[in-house]
Amino acid sequence: MKKCVVIALIAAFAASCAWAQVQPSKKSKQKKRLLTEDSTRNRISYGVFANFGPNVHSSNFGNLPGCPNCSPSFSGGSSLGFSAGLVLSAPMELFAKNDYSKYFSFSLYAGYNQNNADFRTIEKTNVILDGTSVDGEFEHTLKTQLSYIFVAPTVSYNVWDKLFANFGVGIG
Repeated sequence: MKKCVVIALIAAFAASCAWAQVQPSKKSKQKKRLLTEDSTRNRISYGVFANFGPNVHSSNFGNLPGCPNCSPSFSGGSSLGFSAGLVLSAPMELFAKNDYSKYFSFSLYAGYNQNNADFRTIEKTNVILDGTSVDGEFEHTLKTQLSYIFVAPTVSYNVWDKLFANFGVGIG
């Protein structure tokens, strides 16, 4: 118990120290804003991205060609997966100057995606145990490994301040 209290106090103290920062003057804020708006708007940018989350698959099959099994069917599976890659973005203003070009940008995403799933089906049955029929079950499991490389060109529209709507197609 004492150990938990000490850890909580250290965490609270560390958080309060993190907020104790010197506030920039109005002049430096204005200079930073001008630098951001003017010099970075018309630049090509690049970076990396990474995602992690659940993979959920819906299916309806009993067996795979060339892979005999006795499962009645597999109806779905799930697991955790990730994707990672590179992104290249360019504002439309580099290619065309009009009233609307400042709201649009083009991006190209290229990366690797892992979309694995573990399918599991429980089959209820009766089994004989010590000469007596009892309820039992068979578990059928299919582990899949689905990975691919993709390219996704997108167009972004600046809806409001830092809110963007992205439209694109992924090929992979």
